Amino acid sequence: MASLPKPQFNVSIAVKYAVSITLLIVMGMGIVALVTFRDQSEVHEKLQLEFGRIISQQIASSAVEPFFTEDEFKLGVLLNNLSSNSRVAGVVILNHDFHVVAQTGLAIPQAAIVESIKTNKHIEPFADQDHHPHQNIVIYVSPIVFKGVTGGYAALAVNNQNVATLLSKSLKTFITVSVILCISVSLMGIAMAQKFSQPITSLAAATRDLQQGKLKHIPERRTDELGMLIDAINNMSHGLIQKDQVEVMLNKLVDRDIAEKVLGGIQEVEVGGEHVEATVLFADIVGFTNISETLSPQEVSNLLNEYYGYFDQCAKFYFGTVDKFIGDAVMLVFGAPKADKDHQFHALACAVLMNRLVRRLNKVRKEKGLFEVNLRIGINSGSMLAGLIGGANRMQYTVVGDAVNLASRLCSEAGSSQIIIEESMYNNITQTHTIRAESRKHIKVRGKSEPVAIYHVHDIEQPNTQIVDNLIDDIISQPYKRSQPNPITLDTTLMGEPPAHGKVH
Repeated sequence: MASLPKPQFNVSIAVKYAVSITLLIVMGMGIVALVTFRDQSEVHEKLQLEFGRIISQQIASSAVEPFFTEDEFKLGVLLNNLSSNSRVAGVVILNHDFHVVAQTGLAIPQAAIVESIKTNKHIEPFADQDHHPHQNIVIYVSPIVFKGVTGGYAALAVNNQNVATLLSKSLKTFITVSVILCISVSLMGIAMAQKFSQPITSLAAATRDLQQGKLKHIPERRTDELGMLIDAINNMSHGLIQKDQVEVMLNKLVDRDIAEKVLGGIQEVEVGGEHVEATVLFADIVGFTNISETLSPQEVSNLLNEYYGYFDQCAKFYFGTVDKFIGDAVMLVFGAPKADKDHQFHALACAVLMNRLVRRLNKVRKEKGLFEVNLRIGINSGSMLAGLIGGANRMQYTVVGDAVNLASRLCSEAGSSQIIIEESMYNNITQTHTIRAESRKHIKVRGKSEPVAIYHVHDIEQPNTQIVDNLIDDIISQPYKRSQPNPITLDTTLMGEPPAHGKVH
């Protein structure tokens, strides 16, 4: 049985700071309290011992004369005077046989007196003759000496209850003050922790926004290490904003697949090119030179951009990419930059879709009294070089090679609404799909020493006919929006010139 994952608790850095600061303060205050109270207790204990020792010696010294003269009256007066002191719990005068000569107050047990004499120490606590314990009573014993002769002993019982009570009150007061200080300083520590952690919280929020694609600027200004980090994140955010802007613009200039490869790292796109098996489709508008003469430059631009949008939708439907727009022509690539094992079929199916779409559009244009727009298409497949081609300061992703040139030549040889493909491509596709085409014939192509066998394709069998019809219906039902930004900026001075692939209108 798999063990359940342990729950994870996220604790903010402000809480960690506050707890750490509070613990340090409490520990510090606790240590100070313990040391102070210990020192205070030691001082009080020394004072108590000194008080008991001095008083007991004074009693023994004052009792010498009445003791040795056996003047019980004077001993009684001496003891009565001592009983007025609140700290004196009792006094006992004993002879050398430890018999009581005089006493007042608390009865001090003989055993305690004997033990104090033997050990030469004060006794605490002790129990009286009725075995009642006395926790705060300390017994001090001093000898009664005259001319070197010890005649008896003076035992003093000191009551330290008041001192213990005072120490207890002092301890409670110190603890109360310490707790108040700990709470006050802890609250200050929490406030300081929140203040110190606020920039870090802002940084954490900014990084989360960056991960979610929400780019923003952190306005806080600091001169410490956090300030350096904030500046770095602001610079990174600004760079990401610029990258997004470049990505948006690049997606308008080149196909999304190419843009993602370029933005993802130059190493993903071979500089200089890599050999691929792909198919190239060239299509241009028949008689565009004559058409452009009857339109204003803005109308020419609108017409081209409208049909460029149609070509782009058709290419994407069959996993192709728009390599470039060349005047009134478009160059589509299938199988690069993303590999596609069915690139030949997809290219031919895309060409059929483009012709079907144009015929439907011409019906709409005819109903509106507009001129018809027809295409001529040339397709060829083979080995070609795909990658970033160009100079050191300007490059573009494209495909080049003899197979590309032949596709351009076939486009030039095609008539209105014709799709021309080379024989080897026809043979490859017919192995898996049925093509409706005119019979094979040879044509002389510029740049080729031998005639090229070609087929004029009318249609191709494909399983998604209904989906294709739905796509055409969607395109027809959503006319091109004139308000959209133009994919390219046209130089109207070149309208009459032939496109780069060599066709002359």
